Amino acid sequence: MQQEEKTTISANAEPIVIYGTCNWARVLLDELSTDSRYHVAGITCDAEYYHEEHFCGYPLYPFHAIETIFPPEKFRMLVCGIYASPRERNAYYQRAKQKNYICANFISRNANVSPSVIFGENNFIFGGAYIDAMCRFGNNNIVRPNSYIGHESVVGNTVFIAPGCNIAGKCTIGDLSMIGIGATLIGKLVIGREVLIGAGALMLEDAPPLSKYLGVPAKRSGEIDPDCGILMEGK
Repeated sequence: MQQEEKTTISANAEPIVIYGTCNWARVLLDELSTDSRYHVAGITCDAEYYHEEHFCGYPLYPFHAIETIFPPEKFRMLVCGIYASPRERNAYYQRAKQKNYICANFISRNANVSPSVIFGENNFIFGGAYIDAMCRFGNNNIVRPNSYIGHESVVGNTVFIAPGCNIAGKCTIGDLSMIGIGATLIGKLVIGREVLIGAGALMLEDAPPLSKYLGVPAKRSGEIDPDCGILMEGK
């Protein structure tokens, strides 16, 4: 039995295509289902995942031909990828850019974001997040619910900030890093590229690239494999 497609569309909705059919895509679609600012025209995925014609009630299309179905000059894209592997999530984003898509930003109506914040594209800011004045974001970042990011902080590219994090003002977070649930970063810290900060950690010092930190206060607990990058369980 074919699934029923979503049909309720606001006249002012932005037409977008979702790239990815992982659990992260399901989370995003749940958010978008009640947000009239966006119209999900379809979902796309790589050939190896294309087994059915629908995903979560939306039509599903193979990625290799997506630009012929939804031309980049008419549709924007939201790229999901696999949240548990920043390098893979970045690879998804780069494949969309190679097809000349401009990516939208999803900023929940229930997020509190200063109008002075600067965003790149393909950023996901969920409800309950508070982003203070003059912060800057690159591309392809995720900020989950109830996280605070202090004034003038800089978030690079493909960074994952889990729920309930507290990041003090003027912190810098490098590309491909992951900040675990409930972690706290105190004052003007510089977190290097591909750093993993564990859940509940209290960061009081800068973190060099390819490092792991755990504990209260957080201590360096290991290294990230430079060949694989960060890879969390549940990929």
